[in-house]
Amino acid sequence: MNAKRILNIALLLVPTTLGACAAEEQAPGKGETPGQVAEQRSSLTRNTAPNASAAEVQAFAKNNAAFAIDLLQRSAAADKNFVFSPHSISLALAMTYAGAGGNTAAQMKQTLRFNQPEDTLHAAANTLDLSLEARGKTAKGKDGQPFRLRVNNALFAQQSYAFEAPFLDTLAVNYGAGVQLVDYQANIPGAVRDINGWVSAKTEGKIKDLVTEGDF
Repeated sequence: MNAKRILNIALLLVPTTLGACAAEEQAPGKGETPGQVAEQRSSLTRNTAPNASAAEVQAFAKNNAAFAIDLLQRSAAADKNFVFSPHSISLALAMTYAGAGGNTAAQMKQTLRFNQPEDTLHAAANTLDLSLEARGKTAKGKDGQPFRLRVNNALFAQQSYAFEAPFLDTLAVNYGAGVQLVDYQANIPGAVRDINGWVSAKTEGKIKDLVTEGDF
């Protein structure tokens, strides 16, 4: 099993909702021009000075590391040449977790090691995300050329769903994101086009085909 497949599986744990690593801008719409995908989004803006303590952020990072090691052990057993971004997966699924309830939320919490109150968890995720983004602004590679580190977040969900305001508020305040709407039911090719177009734009063309129609 390769890294792409593992990432797809992780991102598709919640049916019909796909989280991917990227935000702020909307995804390419309907396979046409960028910024045309419909979106549900809170009117709130991102909190760029979250009140998470250093201990809370450290606990979030430690729990993420435990999840990453577990995922690596399971995945490397099938593919020795394996690389993935545990931060991307944890952040994407933390966003999805904000909208989960009942048994789904309980299973996600256990699997992802989300051992913090929900408000604390999202504030810690926001703090860590902003910290990483800040590090990339002035970083340079060993060759002296600029090094770009971008952490972006978005959710792609079935367009017929109506999302509750508290969930949208959590996404906006802690992740600077909304829910981008595609049609997994009647237009899977269009959904694949929108998601892959967005991912390609965010990775400067380095990842062009993250998902296929077969994933849905």
